[in-house]
Parts: sequence; C-alpha cells; structure tokens
Amino acid sequence: MSVLITGGGGLVGIHVAKALGKLGERVICVDVKPPPAHAAYILDGSADQVTYIRGDILDRGFVAETIDRYRIEGVVHAAAIVNERAFREDPARGFETNCVGTLNVLEAARQLGLRRVVYASSATVYGPRASSSPIPEEPPAPESLYAESKYIGERLLERYRTVYRIDALTVRISTAYGPGKPWMPERYPLQRLLWEAMRGNHFRMAEGGDYLRDFTFISDTALGVCLAYRAVSPGYSVYNIASGASHTLAEVASVLNTLFPGAGIEIGPGRFENDFALAGSFRGPLDIRRAAEDLGFRPRYGVKQGLEAYAAFLRQHPPE
Repeated sequence: MSVLITGGGGLVGIHVAKALGKLGERVICVDVKPPPAHAAYILDGSADQVTYIRGDILDRGFVAETIDRYRIEGVVHAAAIVNERAFREDPARGFETNCVGTLNVLEAARQLGLRRVVYASSATVYGPRASSSPIPEEPPAPESLYAESKYIGERLLERYRTVYRIDALTVRISTAYGPGKPWMPERYPLQRLLWEAMRGNHFRMAEGGDYLRDFTFISDTALGVCLAYRAVSPGYSVYNIASGASHTLAEVASVLNTLFPGAGIEIGPGRFENDFALAGSFRGPLDIRRAAEDLGFRPRYGVKQGLEAYAAFLRQHPPE
C-alpha cells in the first residue's frame, strides 16, 4: 500500500515525501507541474521510495483513479494556491483549487475507504493578532481570501468526519521556510535578508523589523505532518505544527549578522502595514503543546539552525 501526497512538488509536499520515504512508506506524489529540478537533492535517500505523476486534483476522476491504481491507503493533501496575492489576482481559481480540490480528495476517501486524510491548513486561519501570546487550536477568525479558503477546507474535513466517519486530521502550519520554497525574495523578507547576508552585503530594509512570525524550518513542518499521518489513535482532529517560538525580522537580522560576520543586515521598524499580504498575517507563535503531547512532536530546528541549513542548501543550489 502507498500514501498519496497532493501538491507533491511543493515545499510541504516534497519534504513530507522525503520524511515518509525514510520511514519506509511508498509515496506517490501528484502535482500539476513536473517535480522541481532540486527534487532529487531534497529527497536524498528517499528518492527510490517516491514516484511523481502529473495530474490535477480538480479532476475528480483522476484522483479516484490514481488512488485505485496505486493502492493508496491514505492521503496528505497539500495541494493549494498558497498566498493572498495569488488569490486577489484570481479568486475564482484560488477557491476552486483549495475548496473543490479538497472536496475531491474527501470524496475519493469516502468512496474508496481510505485509512486517513491529513489536510495541510495554515496558521493564517487565525487571522492577524495584536498580541504575541501563543495561539492554541482555537476557532479560526480568517480575514483574507486565502485564509478563508483554508478554513473552508477544514470545515469540509470536519463534516466528512462527522457524517461519513472518515479519519481526517487538519494540521495548521506556520510560515514554513527552507529548501524548496519558491524563490521570491521580493515577497518573502526572510529570503531577501538571508541572501544578502550570504553574499556578505551591507543591506538595509526600510521597514519590517517589528514583523513577528513563527518561522518554522520545513523539516520540522514535515515531521509534524508525518506524525499526524502515522498516529495510531490521535486524540484530536486539529493540530498546530510550528516551531512554537516567534521571532521578529529584526531578530532574524541579528542572527544573520552572527552567522555571516562580514554582512551588515539592518531593518527599520514597522510591520509592513502598507503591504496587505504581509500585514494581514502578523501574529505570535502557535501553541504546539497538543501536538507534543498527543503526537510526540518536538521541533528540531531553532531559527539559527534553520537559517544555517537553508543557507547550506542555497550554496549548493543558488537561485537563478
């Protein structure tokens, strides 16, 4: 039997494939795009356990046929349009992919009797928070199109759980970064700061130093998703998967200056108030005690270790 990962070429999908492959799972990755050029490097010793196939989760027949053909017993559903900018450019496509795609996965699970579905949701469902207090798995308050789409997916899972008794879990992921993340430094401040530091540059970003997020290295994200997928008797249907600690971008800059002594990274105050995609996602850390106690989840990377590992990857695979 095998596990299906939708969005298997994306950041979360490819690292979950690696982690499950290392545990001996046979992994089938589905994506609308071919696997990225660096997939073999990221998968490393798991490559022989992972098969990539092209396909669209909006094609319900394709989803069911793939599950049947490859004898799939469970799904990690990570396929999605993943940011607010993309949603505002084409909201119909965003909601169709994130909501109808999730429905198609759940329908296949219902009809074919899958063991488990794990849905990769997002911490954005909590909405922006003025407080820096840890956020438990409380009812969401989405305030963006993207966040709303992820919460709709969560509600679909919950309804299928209660009506059809499907074993379906939601994991709320926070600000995953690391090898395989699309390279868009103009949109992801952490990437821009890291790249400038790696090149030994003196660089100042005008604002954003007070911007607070629970930056989570992707290997820890993948670990949490795997634990949710393989849990024997999970006690909850929703888990926060994150580092459990938040950092401002000013703190990130300070860490980078320590890691790269020749660099001079500075960042002005502020929270990107004039950038709708960034300002709407300001929040403190996720409370990960539930995942720790119920799944045995223990993040392995602090922000320093995560940045070091990401830099090592970028040295081997510099962005084009």
